[in-house]
Amino acid sequence: MKINVDDFTKFLSHENIHAQRSELLKFQVFNKLPSVAVYPESYEQVSEIVKYCNENGYSVIPFGSCTKVNFGNIPTTYNVALSLEKLNKILGHNEADFIITAQAGAKFKDLQDFLISKNQFVALDPPQIDKGATIGGIIATNDYGPSRFRYGTFREQIIELVAVGTDGKIFKGGAKVVKNVAGYDIHKLFVGSMGTLGIILEASIKLYPVQEESLTFITGISDAGMLRSYIKKILDADLVLSALEIMNPELSSDIFRLSGIRPINFPHTLVLRIENVRKAVIDQMELVKNMLNSGGLEGAVIENDNLLWSYLRDFPYAGDKNCIACKVSVMINEIPGVLEYIQEFSENLDIKIYSSAKAGNGIVQLLIEGENKDLEIAVNLLRSYLTTMMGSLVYQHVPHDFGKFNTWGDLGASSHLMQTLKQNFDPNNILNPGRLI
Repeated sequence: MKINVDDFTKFLSHENIHAQRSELLKFQVFNKLPSVAVYPESYEQVSEIVKYCNENGYSVIPFGSCTKVNFGNIPTTYNVALSLEKLNKILGHNEADFIITAQAGAKFKDLQDFLISKNQFVALDPPQIDKGATIGGIIATNDYGPSRFRYGTFREQIIELVAVGTDGKIFKGGAKVVKNVAGYDIHKLFVGSMGTLGIILEASIKLYPVQEESLTFITGISDAGMLRSYIKKILDADLVLSALEIMNPELSSDIFRLSGIRPINFPHTLVLRIENVRKAVIDQMELVKNMLNSGGLEGAVIENDNLLWSYLRDFPYAGDKNCIACKVSVMINEIPGVLEYIQEFSENLDIKIYSSAKAGNGIVQLLIEGENKDLEIAVNLLRSYLTTMMGSLVYQHVPHDFGKFNTWGDLGASSHLMQTLKQNFDPNNILNPGRLI
């Protein structure tokens, strides 16, 4: 579709409109480039741009720092890249009520660093924050890290959201109060929406006090049966864990080397984290050690554990080879079987798999390295296996030349509901068309 780039000068100054190929490459989505990239500096400019694009049938993809550029399906059309990097301010911090409000283009790391200086923090640890992941991008992709075990996802943390609809109207969902029972949870609907329902402008997020102490316990487990038994013991125990992960040997070897921790040679490495006031952490860690030692498991306590957890958080996006990052979701009790199956089929393919299971959430995070043909076989085998247990697999990163793929797999009965929502919010299908549904 031919776009008159000069039309955007009605809303923006020339320096905020980019149409040269060299400037558009950062916004490339798989093999597609936009005709123009725009950099609004106000909510009103976003509103005018989106309304104009909607009236003229131009498809729009919003961006923060481009850390999730390969997340989702290949867009069916792509005309305008809308960058929110200039909408990056912290708008307010209610320290007494533990609430912060920031614009969508604000970098999560900057927000977290500011809050930690105030002895507060956002209870999320999504990947790629050191690469500039933004508030809007994390909300749109519903990305999260190991601390989901204790704190949940952005759906549990977001309390208010401001967005622009395709008609150009600015609207709000939720309220700047931690407990709110009035109205629809529109703000939560946008979490994981992939920028398909509206352009996120700002969000208000609830906060937590910084934990006084953090300790991590590491132990090795030899087989799936033992793993299943110990996961149950841990989940049933009177513990307040921040994270519970199970790494395969390939991942644990890499992460322990990078973290300066002595490696252990087991099929499964169980890693759990406890954060709280110092006495509570020490008491709970003693409970963990006694419980596992009584079953014959030895382990090590790691005191300075931030580096370890930062590597665990980021590993799905850390591959510098041809790779796929994906997320498997199953029932918690199916985790050991899934890990066993992954190990079995990987031995018959020319691939290398790094995996970490969020044992308390039923999530297995995978990074698979290999040639495209082997990557495709691996994913197809795994998806076929997962259908026997009502599980799912979602791509989070694929190679640029991977060919045709379906990021989400079979959406089942939820597909109709998602399409209905999309039709109501974006009847002309201009926002990230095809990326989600």
